[in-house]
Amino acid sequence: MRTFPMSTWADLSEECPFRFQVAGSGQVSLLFGEGHGMGELVFDLDAIHEVARQSAEAAAKMDALADSEEE
Repeated sequence: MRTFPMSTWADLSEECPFRFQVAGSGQVSLLFGEGHGMGELVFDLDAIHEVARQSAEAAAKMDALADSEEE
């Protein structure tokens, strides 16, 4: 698969619907938004494992910050 550099951003807050779509053992897509504003990111197995690992780290840091802000 060819890759292309790009610069973009998406706000996946609670207002933005998103879902994962598994396309076999080698690929998963993250679909977000609706209609003409829909976006897609495609990951292989190694990449989705890395996304999961880094997401868990980021969530733990955010939880700790939220706890300290409540004190």
